[in-house]
Amino acid sequence: CVVAFQPMGSHLLSIVSLSATLISLTRDAGMGRILVIGTTQKDSIIAETAFAMVSPHTHSEFAFIPITNPDSLKTKFYDVNLPFAALVGLRKALTNALSPFQTKHWLGDHS
Repeated sequence: CVVAFQPMGSHLLSIVSLSATLISLTRDAGMGRILVIGTTQKDSIIAETAFAMVSPHTHSEFAFIPITNPDSLKTKFYDVNLPFAALVGLRKALTNALSPFQTKHWLGDHS
C-alpha cells in the first residue's frame, strides 16, 4: 500500500492523522507493507514518529520514501502532485527501472 502523505497544519495533528491512517490500513484492510511518500525532512520525522506509535500494535512493515526530485512531482496541471509521484515510483520499482537498493527500499526485502 502506498500513502502519499501531505502534513496537516500542526505537527501533532499530522502525526495523529497519519497514525490513524496506518492503523486503519493494517487492521481493517490487512495491509502487510505500507509505504509513506513525502518530500521533506519534516515529512520523514512525522512518518517515523507515526511508525513508532503504530508498530507495537501491528505486524505490518512500514517505510518512508522521500521524493527528492522536483521534476517527478510535476504534472500537466499541478506543480506538486505527490500521489502521481508515488505511483510512478512504485511502477519503476515493480518494473526494475530503479537500482537494486532503491527497489528493495520500495518493495522490501523478501529474500
